[in-house]
Amino acid sequence: MPQITLRVSDGTLKKLQEFADAKNLTVTDYLISQSLPSYIDEILTVGKVLDKLPSKKTDDVFSIKDLFSPSDWKNSTPGSHISTGRLFFQAYEKNQFNLQSRIRFVGKNSANLAIYKKLTDN
Repeated sequence: MPQITLRVSDGTLKKLQEFADAKNLTVTDYLISQSLPSYIDEILTVGKVLDKLPSKKTDDVFSIKDLFSPSDWKNSTPGSHISTGRLFFQAYEKNQFNLQSRIRFVGKNSANLAIYKKLTDN
């Protein structure tokens, strides 16, 4: 896969990180989505994961992958699965979106996917 290297000042990186954080994206995904708006449709995002949480019932145990149909999962890029999993876990640790009152991190499965338990139907 081709790689692009971009050199920016610390201040510019901080601003880009703030913009990316506001949209729950990595800096890379944020930059690409600003240039190619349809790109966001091809990737998995924390926002898409949050939209799927209500589909689980109290005490359900799940991975992020379990929230999506096989075709929806397949239609998003593998790189976005990894970055979104990392961003979602970071959001959980920081209790963004009040996640710690809604779900609990249980551990990882044999495929190294983070496993969560739904705490409430909210």
